[in-house]
Amino acid sequence: MSRKRKISPKIEVPQNELQQLVRKEVRAELFQGPMPHPDHLAKYENLYPGAAKLLFGLLEKQTNHRINLEKGVVASNIVNEKRGQIFAFILCLAVIGGGIALAIMDKHITGFASILSGLGTIVTVFIVGKRRERKELARKR
Repeated sequence: MSRKRKISPKIEVPQNELQQLVRKEVRAELFQGPMPHPDHLAKYENLYPGAAKLLFGLLEKQTNHRINLEKGVVASNIVNEKRGQIFAFILCLAVIGGGIALAIMDKHITGFASILSGLGTIVTVFIVGKRRERKELARKR
């Protein structure tokens, strides 16, 4: 059993009329930000007078909160870095002092190795720290 399809006859329409008949319009709009689109904000204001002021107040509070959090994190990081540097310096001085004590007790090779390891640690930490700072600055740029 076969089905027959009816095919509509071709209708010929002049080109200028065709352009008037067929017109497709696509419109897209993208808005990004912490606040609603200004048109939407106006609609909120119509629904609830004072909504725009309320939203701006909330945005201001949130911004201040984030700024204060970031200040705290930065201050804490600075304190932690200073503390780490001080402890590392004290540890290296102890290792170097131990190396000098070993050298005085006629353990020259062990004392010299201890002194070099202490100095090597300081130099390595300094070089690695500078390299990390340069990479961080390059990444932020």
